[in-house]
Amino acid sequence: MLKALLIFIIALAIFAAGFMAGIYSLPILTEQPAPEIKTLEQHQTRALFSAEFKPDLKGSDRLHYGDGMVYLTNDAISMQGTLSPGS
Repeated sequence: MLKALLIFIIALAIFAAGFMAGIYSLPILTEQPAPEIKTLEQHQTRALFSAEFKPDLKGSDRLHYGDGMVYLTNDAISMQGTLSPGS
């Protein structure tokens, strides 16, 4: 009985680790190609609002961070920089 329980717990732990790895890697696997620099520069010049992402802010960690600038126009949101896959 103890052996079966131990096998079940190990199998559950392996399943949980695989599930978490899949959730983390899915954004990486389904990521769209980056837009051309010219498009980003056009958004930057037309931006109504802009904001800066900094990786060293309170609440950031190795899995949840952003670094770069984001620009908002009437019809688009664009970002020049990087976001972690968990964000």
